[in-house]
Amino acid sequence: MLTTEKSTIFNSDTRSWRKTHACLISTIELTDEKLKLKKFVEVILNEGQTFYLDYEAHSQIVILVLYGKIITDSFPHEIHSDQIIILNPIQKDRLEIKNASMDECTDIIIFEIHNPNSESFICLENLHIKKKNELFSLSGSLSFPAFIGLYDGRKKQKYELKQENKSIFGIVINGACEFQDRLMETRDAILLQDIKTLDFDALSENLLIVFLEI
Repeated sequence: MLTTEKSTIFNSDTRSWRKTHACLISTIELTDEKLKLKKFVEVILNEGQTFYLDYEAHSQIVILVLYGKIITDSFPHEIHSDQIIILNPIQKDRLEIKNASMDECTDIIIFEIHNPNSESFICLENLHIKKKNELFSLSGSLSFPAFIGLYDGRKKQKYELKQENKSIFGIVINGACEFQDRLMETRDAILLQDIKTLDFDALSENLLIVFLEI
């Protein structure tokens, strides 16, 4: 199938990683002012170590714990794998994220979204994947459409974009798929612009995918 939309693929094996004593960090910064997503960060935190996230004013911070557990200085409880925490700060600040485990690493992904909404809040939710081969909303508290899905091999999905900006940022958490006819594997990410419909085809069992309209 001929594709005409603009796309940028961020392959997991070519993304740059910065190593510190506390963690491994990979950052994707999107400079297009038309996009709501400004930054995507994956952090692998060593046992008991802390990562500091600096964010801009009027941001929405979305953190998914892929495995392990974390605690933050903005929320008094542990946040476990298969949970999502959403922070809606109105001022520029720094968030402290600590690996709550002393005997294993934890892996998190973070989305920093520009959000002019002046309401400040924090919420924690479980990621609900009720069954395979369907898309489910990441949260009803987000300022943009965002979805997660778990798929069997050879299952296909079509998604009609809800917003006028017609841009998608997606990441394969696990598995392999054709995402708008682009081959993507575990931890590959993609930015698609100027599209109306998203199509993807699972190429492996237990494909886990997350995407956002940005």
